[in-house]
Amino acid sequence: MPIWLLSVKTLVNKRVFFSLLLLVTIVSLLLLVLSSAAIHGIKAAIYEKSALKFGNHQLVMNDLTAAKAKTIKADSDVKASGEVTLAGSYLLSESPKEIYGTIGYMDEQALKIGHIQLLTGDFPDERDKVAIESAYADILDVKIGDCVTLKADSQDSCYRISGIVKDFSSYWTVPDYLVKGTNDFPNLFVNRDKIQSFKQQGKTKSNLLVVLKNDSPETANIFMDKNKVKSDDAYFNFNRYDRGLSDYRILSKLSTSFNIIIVIAVLFSVYHISMTVHAHYKKSMAIFMAVGATGKRLYHIVFLQCLFIILCSSVVAVPIGLALRSLFISLTYGGTGTGFFLPAVIVGRMILWIVMIFLILLLSSVFSLRKQLRHSIVQGLNGETTLFTRNHSLYERISGLPFALKYLIIQITGQLKSKAIAVISISFGIILLFFTQLYAGETESTGHGPDYYLASKITTVSKTINGFQVVLNQNDSFDPAWAAELERMKGVQAIDKKTYSQGTNMLLEDNQLDPFLSNWRDRYSGRVGEYVSMPELPDRLTIIPNTDFIAVNDDSFQYLNSKYLSNEQSLSEFKKGKSILLFYPINDSEQLDAGKVGLKKGDLVRLGRIELDRGSESQYRYRQWEYEVGGVILQPFAIQSGEHFRTSDRIVAVVHENDLGENSAFRGYESLEIYVQDRTDEDSMNKIDKAAKRLAAYFPGSLFYSDREQSQKEKSLINTLLILGQILFVIITLFTAISVSLILYSTVMLKQKEYATLRAIGMSLRKLKRFLYLETMVYSLAAFLISGIFIFIQMYSSSPSKGVSHYWMYYYIAVGITFGCIMVSTFIPLRGLGRFSLSDKLRNEN
Repeated sequence: MPIWLLSVKTLVNKRVFFSLLLLVTIVSLLLLVLSSAAIHGIKAAIYEKSALKFGNHQLVMNDLTAAKAKTIKADSDVKASGEVTLAGSYLLSESPKEIYGTIGYMDEQALKIGHIQLLTGDFPDERDKVAIESAYADILDVKIGDCVTLKADSQDSCYRISGIVKDFSSYWTVPDYLVKGTNDFPNLFVNRDKIQSFKQQGKTKSNLLVVLKNDSPETANIFMDKNKVKSDDAYFNFNRYDRGLSDYRILSKLSTSFNIIIVIAVLFSVYHISMTVHAHYKKSMAIFMAVGATGKRLYHIVFLQCLFIILCSSVVAVPIGLALRSLFISLTYGGTGTGFFLPAVIVGRMILWIVMIFLILLLSSVFSLRKQLRHSIVQGLNGETTLFTRNHSLYERISGLPFALKYLIIQITGQLKSKAIAVISISFGIILLFFTQLYAGETESTGHGPDYYLASKITTVSKTINGFQVVLNQNDSFDPAWAAELERMKGVQAIDKKTYSQGTNMLLEDNQLDPFLSNWRDRYSGRVGEYVSMPELPDRLTIIPNTDFIAVNDDSFQYLNSKYLSNEQSLSEFKKGKSILLFYPINDSEQLDAGKVGLKKGDLVRLGRIELDRGSESQYRYRQWEYEVGGVILQPFAIQSGEHFRTSDRIVAVVHENDLGENSAFRGYESLEIYVQDRTDEDSMNKIDKAAKRLAAYFPGSLFYSDREQSQKEKSLINTLLILGQILFVIITLFTAISVSLILYSTVMLKQKEYATLRAIGMSLRKLKRFLYLETMVYSLAAFLISGIFIFIQMYSSSPSKGVSHYWMYYYIAVGITFGCIMVSTFIPLRGLGRFSLSDKLRNEN
């Protein structure tokens, strides 16, 4: 008989032990394959989704010469690059707000890097065609085949819409010093041959999207330094890195931690169970030795047995793991993954897991065989084992105890090493499940903020000139008409609107200052900054710092009028414009006599601002508006809108939203916080979502936050963590139950003569089983106590936000599941107690 067939027959002959060992190996390999393949699939999906939304480039390099662009493309650190040519910005719409669109061209590589998607149609392949971003198509009310009038070669021409492009430019990172048409991205795509016809200010701008081989901000900085690129001429794609790939990095850290835990737990369990199983193959090995098999031949047999187990396990575990991969991804991040196709890195990792488990099987088998080779053939044929050793010193110390307690102690201390490992495994499984639930619960968002948050820009770049804050980057804002339209939509409960007042200051004459305002000015006045000669800047006016400007609608004004002014102020007069209400944040310790207030109703105050001239980078102008004081309220500002309450501890100047406009002191709204009514139907929710996204789409570098999208991302991450933790808990519990079952089986099989003696002197079978059940319960309770103490210390030292009692439920669930599995696992081996003859076991085998 071939040795490989002999090895397999010897292994399979003991069906129970072979089945257990095969089951443990399959489950271990299945867990490793599933976790590796599924997490890789989830990470790939996150990476792809981030690229679709924020582009796949790391760097954007602006206004490059042809020679510089060629040098960058040829750099060894560059994986791919694509050209973006811009021809300037053009006024597309004047009502309700001026909307400028950037005209440009992106080559095929840039479109691929940016994952630019066409919703319908094609990119222009002729000189008289143009593709347009979806948001701009909506505001122009155009569709495929319609005509858009654009000025090219100094004359207006009709360009047919050839394609509608999915909105992308507002999501992409733009530089802080944004100049539309110069360093942003195209909203209208024209043919490459036509781009020069649209050039403004003498030439087109050639920019470059760069994908580096190493993806990190540090690598990008090193690349820029190496190529002597100034920070003003290039910028990193932070939106992709910070917003798009944040879950990717979190999941990478979590998956690394879980993989380490999984590998350690799996290898440890396989080794322990394999050692226990191989102890019952000693008689088979002794027979081989009796017929002349050498130690080398026995090692060869063991090697072939381990190889057979790992091959059988791989054939079963790998296909099932890949099949379950899609289910895992759909339960966490949605989608179905990529089927059975896997990249080389995951295939290599699976091969590594197979090799590692094979080596653990081989190691445990070799160690077990080495122990047997130290004993005689007769000992092996008699089935003698080193699983049990006599502890005579313990017997002497417990000799005075009652028999039942003494026998229980002897039972517990037998196979102490294996039982200690079982206790550690049980404790680890409970702790793992508990802290997985704890981390998931504490990661989940608490409280209720806005359902949507929109900001016209993320970063404000400014400098101080003559004491005024001068905004240097884009001054875009949300038009009040847009906000009002959104506010009227079904399902919108309220919108908290922050007035765009950056750079605008309240200016008072000396005789208008009272003690409170004088102290306020002295407390918060900043530096004067750079001095610029401006004849139109009025003398002897004091800037009142730390002032908020808030625009209110009719309902909000009526609330303030009723609460603070006893309805003395007329809404119609206030709506006419150029009227202002002032709130002083005076608390009880700073009471100000009404007679000492410097400003009175009917007084004029000035609002002033220094700003850059449009299209200029160095020319400034001063603008001023006069407002009539409608009332001075000596209380901190507070207003309620629905369930939302807004307060301020600064001086607040309230104007009507009719005063907002392009040429006003307040251009519009800087940000919008949108609150949606509870139980809003799905159709209304989708319409609100679309409208909010559309508002943000007009502003490059804007911020769009959706609580629904964020909650979904958090839920996906939490589900991944929970499922991984629960799977690992189940596997550890299963392995522990198998280990306990093997320990009891070994006890029953190797102590049959002892049990026969006890039964012969009057102990009932039921009482004997009770001893074994008590033994199992003792080290189960020891594990529950150890894990409970560890959890108690950690919980009361960290004070979770949801309260300690909320999480103890998971401890009790883990204890209940573990205890139930262990009790069930003891049933099968204890059935063997009644299946042997007392006379046979008591007969002298010699």
